[in-house]
Parts: sequence; C-alpha cells; structure tokens
Amino acid sequence: MNRNNIPVLYEDEHCIIVNKPAGLACQGGAGETVSLDSLFEERLVHRLDKDTSGIVVLAKGAEEAAFFGKIFEGREAEKTYLALCKEDLTRRRKGAEEKWETINMPLETKGKVQSAETRYRIIDVFPLANAGIGVALLEIRLGTGRMHQIRKHMAAIGMPLLGDDKYGDFKLNKIVRKSKENGGEGIKHLMLHAWKLHISNIDVIAPPPDYWTPFCPESQCSRG
Repeated sequence: MNRNNIPVLYEDEHCIIVNKPAGLACQGGAGETVSLDSLFEERLVHRLDKDTSGIVVLAKGAEEAAFFGKIFEGREAEKTYLALCKEDLTRRRKGAEEKWETINMPLETKGKVQSAETRYRIIDVFPLANAGIGVALLEIRLGTGRMHQIRKHMAAIGMPLLGDDKYGDFKLNKIVRKSKENGGEGIKHLMLHAWKLHISNIDVIAPPPDYWTPFCPESQCSRG
C-alpha cells in the first residue's frame, strides 16, 4: 500500500482529510510495517481504530496540528459514524427510525472511569435471511471520544457491531462471515465507518467501502 491508494476527501494549505481503509493502523507500532503516519508526512490530528474505516484529519504543520487538535479536544468537531449492528426484529417500533436515542454510560480506560455519551438513530432495520438474524443500520454521533466507545456502548445495550471480535457477539460473527447476503461475500470486517465530519468551516463525507453496499446503498450513504 502507498499514499496513492488512500482517497483524499479534502485538501487545503492547512490540512488533508483522507478516507482510511479498514485494516490500516493510523500509527505505527509493534507488528505494523505500514501505517497512515508512515504514508503521509502530514501530522495526525486524531485516530481511528485499525479496523475502523473512514475520515482521518492530518495537519500540514505544528501550528495547524495544534489548531485542529484543540477543536477535537474541545468536542467542537462534529463526527458522524455508520454502524451495522445486531437487532431483534420483534422489538422494533413503528417510527423508531426517526428517533435519536442517547447512551450515557461511564467507561473505564486504563484504570480510569470517565463519562461517555453516544447518540444513535436507526436508519434501517432488515433481516439477514441467510444468517437468520436481524440487523440495524445506525447513524451514530459522539458526545465524548473514549477508546472503543461506540463498540462498548452498543454491545452494552444488546446491539453489538457486526464483525467486532473484541466486544461483539462471537457466535454471530462466525455466522455472518459465511453469509452470502444480497450477493455479498459474507461480513468479514468490523462494520463501523467514520462517515461525516464538520470541523471549522469544512464539511466532508467519506463513502463507505464497497463491502457496505448490500447494507447501505450508494445513493443514501455516499451523500448522507
């Protein structure tokens, strides 16, 4: 993989915003021969988990990194994610797709308990017939930015992300890897994507990877 393989969503004299593929770590480390920061000379402003795809901001200098860093730390950046989660079709209520729900549940990170807030809205609910389950396509916004926050919160309310091998439903993950829904090749990735970002005067949308297509049509998920 090289820099040319990473789609650029926006660029100006201060920053470059890219659509990171799943499986690429933001920062190098043990066992990581290639990472986003090894491919770009610009400075990472924030990070995504290795298995999460989507928007990452890189700054073009120390002053720019400090500027954008303060926006992220001050929770002024508006980040929106897409997630595909396990769902019980029998408990869906008519009109539930229009309602925003809030999860307020403290999370522990490195021995420290901190407040954490996640808001989500159901975009669509449908069965994975070949897997014998129901799934929900969610739009998610963060009130805080704790490590693995979305994954932990959704698992805690009984809606684990598909493909999550750390906090998810391991039996279900094995089933959906083998499913051939809508002509697909099975769900083999963590189904979490950093979809939209509003920061300062910049608005960007990152089209989801191709393996999202059976669950999130391009006409809906590429434009928001």
